[in-house]
This record gives sequence, C-alpha cells and structure tokens, in this order.
Amino acid sequence: MKEANFNLSEQQRKDLDKKLNEVLELCQIYHIPFFASVAVKNSDQETEYNNIVYSAQSHAIRLHDDRIRKYMLIANGNFEVVPGREVVPFDPFGVIKNE
Repeated sequence: MKEANFNLSEQQRKDLDKKLNEVLELCQIYHIPFFASVAVKNSDQETEYNNIVYSAQSHAIRLHDDRIRKYMLIANGNFEVVPGREVVPFDPFGVIKNE
C-alpha cells in the first residue's frame, strides 16, 4: 500500500470543521455521545488529525460499552491497541484437571 501525501488547505479545513460541528451540534441536542477523527495532513514524516468528541463521561451519559473513551485514548496517543489473542491454559504444576 502506497503512502499518500496530502495537506488540506485552510478552506478545506474550515469546510470540514463546519460539517463536523454540525454533527456535534446534533449530538449535543439529542445527548448522543460522538467521536470522529479525520486525517487532515499526511507526509513521510507525520500524520495530523482533527479529532472531535462529545463524550459520554463528561456529559453524565452512561453507555453499556463506552468505546468512545477508548478511541479517545488511542487518538491522543496515550494507548496502543493490542489485538486479542487466544488464551492457552498453562499448568506447570499439574493442578488443572482435564475433563
């Protein structure tokens, strides 16, 4: 896969911000948690993102599975995703009984 180099112009960024803010406004009106991350610049050295959020936690909205909070940690560079893996039982002392 080839890396694409791009950099949104100021007008493109304004257009994007306007649309994201429209969605944010609707989410605020209806109290719907929301998170979006858009790559606005990419080069061989860096990728720049525009992130926007209406978080559940900050607005006293309880989600059964608050993935938005996890997405924010990743987007802010505070967390790296580790894919799930199969758990293999390991019993070096022979205490687990095979049934």
